[in-house]
Amino acid sequence: MEFKSEEARLVFDIFETRLKPIVSDFYKNKGKQHLTLVKAIESRYISLQESLESAKHISEKVELQRSFKKSLLKLLVKHSKTLGINSYNDFYEQYVIAINKALIELPKSILVKEPFNGYTLKITENPIVTARKILINTKRSSILLFKRTNNFFRRLLRKTPIDVVNYRKRNLKFRNITRQFILNNYIESIHHLFGQLMKSHSSGLIELWKLDEMLDLDFQQDLLLKSQEHTNVPADKNHPIEIFKKVKKAHQASLKEIINNSETIGLEILSQFDNALQKVDTLDLPNKNFGKNRIEKQKKKSEAIYQSELLSWENTHTALFDDWAVDVEITLLYYSVYDEFNFLIDKINSYVNTNIFESFIKIRDYFAKSRQALEASASSKTALKEKIIDERGRITNDLIDKLLSQVIEFLTGCFTDDFETLLKDTNTLVEQVSNNRGFIQNKNYLKGAATSEVKYISPRELLYFEALPVFRMKVEKIEQWTDAQLEKARINLMGLGTVCNFTLESAQIMLEQQSGTYKKAMNTAVDGFERALGHLNKAEQIIAHLQSTIDSELRKAINNFDNDILKLKNTENKFDLNLKIARIKAIERTEQYKKQAIAFIRSAIPKVKILFINTKALIFSKIDEIKSRIGISEEKKYVSFELSEFIDNTQHTLKKLPFVYQRLFQLNPTDEERFFVDRNKELEALRNSYENWKKDRFITVAIVGEKGSGITSLISFFLNQSDIKIPVIKHTLSCKVYTNNAYFSLFSQLFGVEKFESNNQIIDYLNKAGGTQIIILENLQHMFIKLVNGFDCMNMFFELMAHTMKKVLWIGAYTTHSWNYLEKTIHISNYFTNEIYLNPMSQENIEEIIFKRNYLSGFQINFQPDTYALNNKTYQKYDEEQKQIFLKQQFFSTLRHLSSGNISLAQLYWLRSTQMANNDSINIATINKIDFSFVKNLSSNELFTMQTLILHDGLELDDFARVMSKPVSASRNLLTPLLEKGLLIKPRLKYNINPIIFRPMANYLASRNFIN
Repeated sequence: MEFKSEEARLVFDIFETRLKPIVSDFYKNKGKQHLTLVKAIESRYISLQESLESAKHISEKVELQRSFKKSLLKLLVKHSKTLGINSYNDFYEQYVIAINKALIELPKSILVKEPFNGYTLKITENPIVTARKILINTKRSSILLFKRTNNFFRRLLRKTPIDVVNYRKRNLKFRNITRQFILNNYIESIHHLFGQLMKSHSSGLIELWKLDEMLDLDFQQDLLLKSQEHTNVPADKNHPIEIFKKVKKAHQASLKEIINNSETIGLEILSQFDNALQKVDTLDLPNKNFGKNRIEKQKKKSEAIYQSELLSWENTHTALFDDWAVDVEITLLYYSVYDEFNFLIDKINSYVNTNIFESFIKIRDYFAKSRQALEASASSKTALKEKIIDERGRITNDLIDKLLSQVIEFLTGCFTDDFETLLKDTNTLVEQVSNNRGFIQNKNYLKGAATSEVKYISPRELLYFEALPVFRMKVEKIEQWTDAQLEKARINLMGLGTVCNFTLESAQIMLEQQSGTYKKAMNTAVDGFERALGHLNKAEQIIAHLQSTIDSELRKAINNFDNDILKLKNTENKFDLNLKIARIKAIERTEQYKKQAIAFIRSAIPKVKILFINTKALIFSKIDEIKSRIGISEEKKYVSFELSEFIDNTQHTLKKLPFVYQRLFQLNPTDEERFFVDRNKELEALRNSYENWKKDRFITVAIVGEKGSGITSLISFFLNQSDIKIPVIKHTLSCKVYTNNAYFSLFSQLFGVEKFESNNQIIDYLNKAGGTQIIILENLQHMFIKLVNGFDCMNMFFELMAHTMKKVLWIGAYTTHSWNYLEKTIHISNYFTNEIYLNPMSQENIEEIIFKRNYLSGFQINFQPDTYALNNKTYQKYDEEQKQIFLKQQFFSTLRHLSSGNISLAQLYWLRSTQMANNDSINIATINKIDFSFVKNLSSNELFTMQTLILHDGLELDDFARVMSKPVSASRNLLTPLLEKGLLIKPRLKYNINPIIFRPMANYLASRNFIN
C-alpha cells in the first residue's frame, strides 16, 4: 500500500505486525469457542445415534436420551458462562496496551515545513472558518505579490531573486493523532463486526436447536407407538450430520469474512490517517481535534457505545441459551419421568408374574387334588362324610392359612409404595428444573436485545402450578383404582376359601340329614368348588386387567404430562407466560371461593328441601280438606294384594334357592364374627358396662332397638367375644308376663327353682347364691300391659334389679316404641344406669352385611335394570362394570329407604328380589316400591289397633281384648280384616304388624300423636 508520508508507513507497519494479529486472534478465539460448542454437540449426537442403534429395548433408548440431555444441558450452561463483556474487555485491554507500547516508540510531535498554496473554500464549511481561510488566502496573495514585485526590481538590479514560494509550518501531535485513528476510529469502525459474528453464532445455535427439537419429536413419536425396533434416526439418516456441516461451514465463512473486513477497515483507517497527516494543524484539521482530553473523551464515548452493543448481544445469547436450556430441561424431565415409568412397569410385571400368578397356579392344583380326593370317596355317606371333614381341615390349614394368606399378603399394598415413589421421584425431578430462565419474544435471537426485551419465567413454578398437579391427580387416581382392584381381588380370594369351607360344611350337614344323599352332597361340594374357582378366575382376570390398565393409563398420564410440559417451550406469547402463574393462583382462589359457596349451598339445600316438603304437605292437606268438605275428595287407596303375599312369596323364593344360600339368608340372629357389621360402638358399650360392673359398680344395662335391628346378634357376639368366666342366663320372653303368677313362674323356670312365692324370695335367692352371674332378658316389653296394674310385674323386676346389682349384671332388651312409651309413663330410664341404642343401619352397612353372606355362597351377583335405568342416558353410556355399579347403588339406595335401616327387613327385600340365573350366578331384580299412602285412610279403630300392637310388640287375642276393653269376638272382628289385608301377621298366637309397613305405620302414628 502506497502512503504519502513515511510516518504513515511506520504506523502501518505497527498495525500489521502488532495490532492486526490481536484483532484477528480475538475473532478467531470467539469463533473457536463457538466451534468447540458445535463440535461438542455433534460428538454427543453421533455417540447417541451409535448407542441407539445397538439398544434393543425402549427403556434403554430412553435412558440414552436422558444421558444425552443431561450432557447437553451441562454443556449449554457451561458455554453460556463463557459469553459476556469480560471476553471483549480482555481483548480491548490487550489492544490498548499494544498501542501504548507502540506509541512510546513514536515521536510525540513532528514539525513540518511545507509549501502553502492557500486554502480551498468549501460551501459546506463553517462561515467563520471560511472567513479565516479568505483572510489567510488574501494575506498569502499579498505576500506573493510583494515577493514577485520585489523580484522584478531585483532582476532589474541584477540581484538574485528571492524564493516566491509561500511556506507554512505545522506542528503535528503525532502520538495523539495515531491514537485517535488506530484506537478510537478503528475500534468504532469494526464494532459492527462483533455483532455480525454474534449473529452468525446465533444463527448456528438456532439451527442446532431446531435439529434438537426435530430429533426429540421423532423419538417421542416412537415412544407413543411403543416401538421396540425404531430409533430416533429420521428417514434421511445423514440429514442431522449435514446440518452440523452446514453450521460449521457457515460459521467458517462468516469468520473469514469478518476477519477480512477487519483488515480492510484497518487499511481504510490507515489511509484516512495518511490523509489526515497532510492536514493536521491547519484550518481544515486543527490540532485541537487531537487534544488529549478530546481523544480520551471520544474513547470513553466509544467504549460506552461498544459496551451497550456488547451487553445487548450478551442479553441475546444468554436468553438464547436459557430458552434452549428450558427446552432441554423439559425434555430431560419427560425422559426421566418416562424412565421412572418403565422401571415401575417392569417391577409390577415382575412382581405379578413371579408372586401372584404363581400362587394362582398352586391354588388351582390344590382344588384339582381336593376334588379328586372327594370323588374317590363318594361311594357312601360315611366315607364321603369322613373325607369332607378331612378336607375341611386341609382347607383351613393348607388353602386358607398357607396358599390364600400368602397370595392375599402379596396383594396387600403391593403397589402403593411404588406409585408414591413415582410421584416423589417426579417431584424431585421437577425440583431440579431451573427456577429462573430468560427468553425473547418470538425467538428473535438474530440481533442484540435491550435488557427490557428479555423476559423471565420460572419453569419450575409453572410445572408446580400446572403440569405436576394434573399428573399427580392422574397417578393418584390410578393408584386409587389399583387399590380398589386389589381389594376386589382380595375379596374374591377371601371369598374363595370361605366358599369352600362353607360349601363342605353344607354338604356335611346334608349328609347328616336323613333326606340327604351322598350324591346330592357330592354335587353340592363340586358346585361349591366350581364357584370357588370362579372367584379365582375373577381374581386372575382382575390382576391381568390391572397389569394392562396400569401400563396404558400410566402411559397416557406420562404422555399428557409431556404435552403439558412441552407447552412451556412455546415462548411466542410472553404475556401469557408471564401471567400464567398469576392466572393459576387467581383460579385457585376462585376455586376456593367456589368450594365455600358450594358448601354453603349444600348445607342450605336440606333445610330448603325440608321447608319445601313441609309447605307442600301443608298445602296439599288443606286442599284435601277443602275437597272433602265440598264432596270432591279423591278415591281412597286400598291395600295392595302384594303386601299380604310379600312374606309368603319371600319364603317361596328362599326355598327355590340352593341349600347353601338358604343357610346364609335364614332370618335368624347370628353370633358369627364373619357376619357382624358396624355394631362396634354398641359392643364396646356393653363391654365397658361389664368391666365396670366387675369393679363392684352398680350397673344395669338396657338395649333399645327395633325388632330385627340386631339386638340378639349383638348380645350373642358380646358373649362369644368377651372373656366371661361367670354363669350367664339368657332368656327371651315370647308371651306377656303381667301377672304375679306369670312373673314368679318365669323366674322359677330361669333359675330351676320349684316355686317362688314373692319377689323377696327371688332377691334372697340371688344374693345368697355362691357367685356372680349375668342375666340377659330380651323382649322385656312383654312384662307390661296397658291396663290398670299392668305395670306391677315391671315394677317388681325393677325392684329385683335394684337389690341384686352386686351379684347380677342385668341386661334387658326393649323395642324402641315400647321403651319410649314406658319412659313417658314410668320413667324407665331411671332404673337402668346404661342405655345402649341400636340405630338404623346405613346403606353401606346393609350392603356389607348382604355381600358378606353372598360371598360365602360363591354366587356372582348380576343386578337387573328396570325401565328407568334402560331409558337413562347416563346409564346407556356406561360399560358393563359401570352399569353394575350404577344398578347396585340404585338398588341399595332403594333398599335402605324401604327397610329404614332394619337389617332383617332389608334381607327380606333382598331375598324377594333374587332370581337364579345359572349354577354360579344370581340375578337381582329391581325392588318394586309399595305405595304406603293407604295408611292415611285407616279408620280410628284401626289406628288405635295399630298403636296398641306397636306399643306391646304384638298381642294375643285375649290380651288385645283386655287392652281395648272389648269382647273377644269384637276384637277378633277388628283384627281379622287387618290380617287378611296383610297389615297384620300372625306367625303363632300373637298378632303383630307386618314388618313391611311397620316403619310407614309408625311414622304416621307418630305424626298423629298416637305414639312418641
